[in-house]
Amino acid sequence: MTKVSIQTLGSFGDVMPFVSVAHYLKEMGADVSILSPSDYSGAIEARGIKAKAVEDFTLAAWDKEAEQRGTLKNPLNFFRDWDEMVAPYVDRTVEASLKAAEGADIILANSICAPAQMVAEYYDIPFILNAHQPAISATRVYPCAMLWKPGMPSFLHKAGYAMVWGAQRAMEKALSGHRRKLGLRAPHNLGASRGKPRTDMVRLTTVSPFLIPDAPSDWQPYDVLKPYPSLVRGESAVLPPGVEAFLQAGEPPVFIGLGSMDVEAYASDLRVILDTITGRGRRAILSAGLAKKLDGPVGDQHFIVGQVPHDLIFPRCSAILHHGGAGTLDTALRAGVPQIVMPRHLDQFWHADALWKSGVAPKLLKRGQVAHADIETALAFALSAEARAFAKQVAEPLLTRNGAKEIAEFTLSRIRSGRQSAR
Repeated sequence: MTKVSIQTLGSFGDVMPFVSVAHYLKEMGADVSILSPSDYSGAIEARGIKAKAVEDFTLAAWDKEAEQRGTLKNPLNFFRDWDEMVAPYVDRTVEASLKAAEGADIILANSICAPAQMVAEYYDIPFILNAHQPAISATRVYPCAMLWKPGMPSFLHKAGYAMVWGAQRAMEKALSGHRRKLGLRAPHNLGASRGKPRTDMVRLTTVSPFLIPDAPSDWQPYDVLKPYPSLVRGESAVLPPGVEAFLQAGEPPVFIGLGSMDVEAYASDLRVILDTITGRGRRAILSAGLAKKLDGPVGDQHFIVGQVPHDLIFPRCSAILHHGGAGTLDTALRAGVPQIVMPRHLDQFWHADALWKSGVAPKLLKRGQVAHADIETALAFALSAEARAFAKQVAEPLLTRNGAKEIAEFTLSRIRSGRQSAR
């Protein structure tokens, strides 16, 4: 049986797209597992996929410390905190990656799990480096989403990819001792934007076709574009009775959620947002994590939820106010609902800007600086009949694509092409 090792050390939003891909790989007869932070092992196994984890590593604890240090605010801070926030986890991550990929025919991983390519090289199997935003394949057409900020000129596009390359080279150096232990002497290329990767590796960018419809003409032959792997709905997935009753009791609400990694949300922002929604006579659904950050009551006309299937609840909302994560925006696009984006870091700013320029969302909201007038303007746009009609129009062609299935098929095709090359 074909064995596929998927490896990621990112947030819940990074893990769940791979769960969707794993669903189709399993459906196609593959033996598939996902290496992730232990925080998500239960969620992975609940969907019938084998879960692997890095020993003594939880993303919740790491992200809390990173927030306190400001590690992810910019690349300089990331390198500044390298010895405390990255280096201590290298050994155990390499060990977990080796164990997870033992006997595998291919590894599909994102760059967060940096040892994955070295492990693929050690086992002499094909490797797919995956990013859910333009970040690993340099192009002049789109900026490197992980480093872009509003106002950044287009002539700096390539510089952003070069900085990602620099971060990957730093990880390569951190892995040099492990390479020697594994007997890997050849120069190691982590698939960065500079330098040609090994022949059995490809760089796979998976983005909603609405944001990037076609592969840039200046990409290399080993750069591949596929649709974002949208969530796969469970056969028995339903909304909790309380949520269903709330939805049926009035007009479609505004959904407010700021992502699984959002350990710091400004209570003042949330209060302004809720008060403005209330003032317009509208209702809201608020994630439980955000509700806990409010100083006062949420209000009887609003509803607090835990984890709910976004693909079930979004189509029944009037607008989606979120952090700009790739998975949330993809689900909202496919639901045909206008979006309001309040980014926090990394690719979220590029997503917010791209949605604004495409007409699906108003201009992004700045955290810690949200005023009543800002929310009024954003809601006026999102709740307009024109925005709703355009969002539905955008959704129609997206629903004809199945990114997760396409990626699963592509992964298996890479195994076959690798075997043919060996012969």
